[in-house]
Amino acid sequence: MLCALLLFAPVIAGAQSAVCSNDADEVRRAALIGIMQMESSQVLPVVEKLLERRDECSVSLRRQAVELLARSREPERIEIMLRVARTDPSGAVRRQAVQSIAQVNNDRSAALLDSIFFNATDTDVAEIALRGLAQQTSPAARTALRRIAESTTLATELRVRAVNQIGSSRRSPEDIQYLKDLYGKTTSPQLREGILRGVSYQRSPESMTWLLGVARDRNSEIELRQVALRSAGQYWDKGNSVGLEIKDLLALYDEFKSQPDMQEQMLDILAQRPESAATDKLLQIAGEGENLTLRRRAIQRLAQRRDPRVRQFLLDIVSR
Repeated sequence: MLCALLLFAPVIAGAQSAVCSNDADEVRRAALIGIMQMESSQVLPVVEKLLERRDECSVSLRRQAVELLARSREPERIEIMLRVARTDPSGAVRRQAVQSIAQVNNDRSAALLDSIFFNATDTDVAEIALRGLAQQTSPAARTALRRIAESTTLATELRVRAVNQIGSSRRSPEDIQYLKDLYGKTTSPQLREGILRGVSYQRSPESMTWLLGVARDRNSEIELRQVALRSAGQYWDKGNSVGLEIKDLLALYDEFKSQPDMQEQMLDILAQRPESAATDKLLQIAGEGENLTLRRRAIQRLAQRRDPRVRQFLLDIVSR
């Protein structure tokens, strides 16, 4: 132990040369790893002293110290990492500290990530805190994410990211219902679009039904209706019978008659389905459709398919 501490002494004392030595860093990292294996009563004072440094040459070492500190089980480690996240002059070290706090999955860690997010002046640090909250499973983390999603004082972009994290990382029925409720409470088109995508991650019959309800709502903005339709229509898991069958998509296209914007979105969805029935519908629209724009779009989509009927159909059109 004494040898390791003596080896590590240059790191925690005195001024360094203006030129950083890579060889010296390698030796110091090895010493740091050795120290982290000692008893906590000996380790924490040394690491804390190291993390008080502010010179450029110790940035890499401070980052590693924070990373190793997160692997320990000492209760004090979280408070040390919080201090680093708030005060270290290096953005790289601050970000590492926030990432390390996120690895500790408990209410205290979630509370700290919440505080770091709302007080951060560094955008990168705020985003790491947000992702960290999404990785947590505690009720405090869920509450923090919802607070971010609902906050009208935050930039919409950050609120949308919170919604994305809720939808993609958790996917529990409770969280999906929360997103549906939030959709009705907000008027922000960007946030509503994020919610639609978040709900679509659930891939459940209930989520598909809700998305189609939004798509059918003529009082909603056309862009949101299209996002809802695309989110519901693009997914089909035949094995689990989740999503819309091709017969449902064909019926939807006809249902949206006199709504060319929605039918155009339907063409994009049909073009992504491999069933021959999708090709049949595209051929019908391209050959008999009344709307010239939709006919052109159907032809464009047909050209991307490998069905042998498509080649002859296109040749017939050109030869007329």
